[in-house]
Amino acid sequence: MKKPSFSVRIVLAFALLFFLAPICAQALTEKVNVNTATIKELQKLPFIGKERAKAIVHYRKKHGPFVFLSDLKNIPAIGLGTYDAIRPHLKLTSRHSVAADPHGSIASLTVSPRLRTSPGEIIMLPNSDYFDTLISYIRGAQHNINMTMFFFRTTKSANNRPSIIVQELIKARKRGVDIHVILDESNYNKEVSKENNKVARKLRRNNIDVLMDSEKKTTHSKLVVIDKVFSFVGSHNFTHSALTYNNEFSLLVDSRPLASELLQYMKSIK
Repeated sequence: MKKPSFSVRIVLAFALLFFLAPICAQALTEKVNVNTATIKELQKLPFIGKERAKAIVHYRKKHGPFVFLSDLKNIPAIGLGTYDAIRPHLKLTSRHSVAADPHGSIASLTVSPRLRTSPGEIIMLPNSDYFDTLISYIRGAQHNINMTMFFFRTTKSANNRPSIIVQELIKARKRGVDIHVILDESNYNKEVSKENNKVARKLRRNNIDVLMDSEKKTTHSKLVVIDKVFSFVGSHNFTHSALTYNNEFSLLVDSRPLASELLQYMKSIK
């Protein structure tokens, strides 16, 4: 039997890739977090079998969370071709751990290193990914933190995440970071006003500037701008439910122009 010509074999190879590629894509309904994915979850990636998945997890355990996706190329089992194939299916967020203080004070918090971004880069922060990333950026703030928040509710619970944010803001202020906070003063929801004013009093006692908006207008935005570069924009309120359990979605954007526009918007709030 005559063998197919070289050109025919090339066409057949491309056809095979064409039909196999959708199968790989269909298996990935969302991006895989390379810092938290299990061996089984990593095997959903194209060209990642069990051994390569094990190599990724082993590298992560030995060297700590990935800071750049390109760090995957440091793994001998991950060649350049494999990296290029899996890169579009990956996301990079850090994992945090909270340890409760037995005496009932605010929990001690261990946060992975701050994600490194490039100008114009956008990082998705669904659900609880937002809290860990925000804390790491507050800790890394060097000059300014500006935020506007519809609902900021703290409790005395050791693991209450909004209380941890308050503590991190106070620490940032003590090391010289200029901080301005805008909170909603609701004329229809007394619970929002009560909780926001409680937080405002604590922040003010620690030399943090807080503006309560006019009761005639609801400030429903949830924005954080750090060092006039990094903007957190999305649905997360500063409540424990929103930061822990809810289906929420926010973005981290590395953009000086966007940060400048958001800061101008914040200045317009009265």
